[in-house]
Amino acid sequence: MSAESNTTDQDSADLARFGYKQELNRGLGLFSSFAVAFSYISPSTGIFTLFALGLVTIGGVFIWTWPVVAIGQFIIALNFAEVSSHYPVAGSVFQWTKYLSRRSYSWFTGWIYLFAGILTVTSVVATIPLALIPAIDGVPTLFGQTAWNISLTLHTELVVALITLVVITVLNIYGVRLVAVINNTGVIFEILGMFVFALILAIFHNHQGVHVITNSAGLPVTPSTFLAAMFMSLFVIYGFDTASTLAEETHNPRSAAPKAVLYAVIGAFIIGGVFLLGTLMAATIRLCFGMSRDNQLPISRPLARVSPKLHTPIWTCIVVALLAAVPFLQFSGAGTIAIAATAMIYFAYFLGNIAILRARTRGFPQTAAPFRLGGWGLPINILGLVYGGAMLINFAWPRAASNPTPNQTVVGGVQLLDFHIEFLNKIPILWTVFVVVTLIGVIYYLVTGRHKEFAPIVAPAEDDAPLVGGTAQQG
Repeated sequence: MSAESNTTDQDSADLARFGYKQELNRGLGLFSSFAVAFSYISPSTGIFTLFALGLVTIGGVFIWTWPVVAIGQFIIALNFAEVSSHYPVAGSVFQWTKYLSRRSYSWFTGWIYLFAGILTVTSVVATIPLALIPAIDGVPTLFGQTAWNISLTLHTELVVALITLVVITVLNIYGVRLVAVINNTGVIFEILGMFVFALILAIFHNHQGVHVITNSAGLPVTPSTFLAAMFMSLFVIYGFDTASTLAEETHNPRSAAPKAVLYAVIGAFIIGGVFLLGTLMAATIRLCFGMSRDNQLPISRPLARVSPKLHTPIWTCIVVALLAAVPFLQFSGAGTIAIAATAMIYFAYFLGNIAILRARTRGFPQTAAPFRLGGWGLPINILGLVYGGAMLINFAWPRAASNPTPNQTVVGGVQLLDFHIEFLNKIPILWTVFVVVTLIGVIYYLVTGRHKEFAPIVAPAEDDAPLVGGTAQQG
C-alpha cells in the first residue's frame, strides 16, 4: 500500500470518528488546500472590483487600509486555525459552532455564512468581466482577421458573468481534483502575474513615485473616509477559512488545514500588497453540502447526495449556482454585490468567534491539536471580536459609496437597482439584504428547521468532547 493511500485511509478513519462516511474525494495536498483559500480571497479579483472606490475616496493613501485589514483578519484566522485543527469537517463556521454552541445558534450562523458564500460567488463572476472584456476587445478572433468588438456595459458584464457561472458549476460537478489542477495553475499565474505586472508598472510606468502612497490628491483623509476606503481591502482578505471547509478532501487535514488558513492570509497580504503598490465557488458548495448532510436545509436529502462516480454533490453545485444567479435578475454592478457579500461573511465570522469565545470560557480546548494557541487563545479571540464588530459597524453605516440606498444607484440618469417598493428604495441596500436573508431563515427554522432530526454530534475520544453533548441542544 502506498504512503498516500495509507494517509487517506487514516484520514477517512478520523472522519468516521466524527460520525461521517468518506464520500468526497480526498485528493488535495497542502498547496491545493492553500490555493483554494487563496483563490477565494483572490487579491486580483477584489482589487479589480473595488480599487476605484478606495482611490476616489482618499487617493493613494488608501493603500494603508491594506495592512490594517490584513492584521485584523490574521487575528481571526489564528482563532479559526486552532478550531479547524480540532474539527476538520466540511462546513467551516457552521461545523465549528455546531460543536461549540446550541443548535439554533449554529444553524443561524451556517445560514448567514451560506448566503454570504453565494453572494461571494455572484460578486466574483461579476468581477471577471471587468478584466476580461477590455482584454479581449480588439483581439482578432480565431476565424479570420475580424477582431472582437465588445464594449464594457452592464449587459455585456451580465452575459460574461452568467457564462462564467455555468463554467465553474460544471467544473465543480466534475470533481475537486480537476478544480484543484485548474485552480493551482491559476493561483501560480496569479501570483507570478501580479508580481510581474507590479514590477513592470513600477519600473516603466512610475509617473508619481513611491510618495503616491501619502498623496490623497486633495481628498480629505478623516476616520470616516479611511473607513470607507477600507472596503476594497475588506473584500479581498476574507474566505481564508475555505481551506478548512475542504478538510474532507485534504490529506492530513488536522495539520494541513490550519497552515493553509494562515498561509492564505499571508500570501494574499504579500502578493496583493505588491500588486497595489505597483498599480470560487468550491467552498460555498462544501458548506451547503455539510449543512444538508446534517439535515439542516430545505431539500437536504438531494443536496447531501454525493455522486458515487464523480465524488461531488451534484445537486448542491446546481442549487448554489441558481441562487448565485438571483442578483443578476436586476444587475447593478459587481461593487454593490461585493460589499453585501463581504458584510454577510464578516457577520458569520463574528457569530463564529462569539461561539468560540464562549467555548474558551468553558475550558476549550482541553486537549492538544497539531495547531494550538495556548494561553494566547483568549486574547486573540477577544481582539478578533473587537475588530470584527468595528468592521460590521463600518459595513452597516449608511453612505452612498459603500452602503447606498437603491435611489442612490443612479448612473447616467438610470437607477440601476429598484425594488419597486418606495420605502425599500430609501433603505440602505445592505440593511435590506440582512433583513431578507435573516427573515427567510427565521421563518424556515421556526416552521420546519427546528423540527428536523439533527445529526448526532460526536468527536474522537482523545479530542475535546462537543460542548453541547451527544446532540445539539435546542435553542
